[in-house]
Amino acid sequence: SGQKDCAAVKVVLVYICGSLTPRPGKSVCKNVLVAKNAAKYVAGLCEYTGTGTNARLSKICWPVCPHANTGYMYGRIPEEVAKLGNDALVKASEVLLVIGDITDSSGSKEEVRLAKKMSIRVFTGFVGLEKWFRNL
Repeated sequence: SGQKDCAAVKVVLVYICGSLTPRPGKSVCKNVLVAKNAAKYVAGLCEYTGTGTNARLSKICWPVCPHANTGYMYGRIPEEVAKLGNDALVKASEVLLVIGDITDSSGSKEEVRLAKKMSIRVFTGFVGLEKWFRNL
């Protein structure tokens, strides 16, 4: 079972941008969990054409969740290595979704600046992302 013609499906890569390093009362694990939950929501954004047995995927959002990588590497790899890797992921994405408060996160703010410089759409909430996606 499943759709055989994947080439006909529009795939939108959505970079999940949020603080990794903990603020008071938070932890790296908590921040990773928040990002993973956002990624689950993003992965749920999909549209079909047709109905019943003729239903076929027409477009999907696919999350790029750097927290799933760097959360486990926090403190184990040089920060510049994580930054270079995450910058490459931002550049490969069509959309950047900001989750949570990033006012104290220099890394997240830098990712937003990079996305804007690359003319990548930036959303600060699920509603805007979903509305944009539905109107593609």
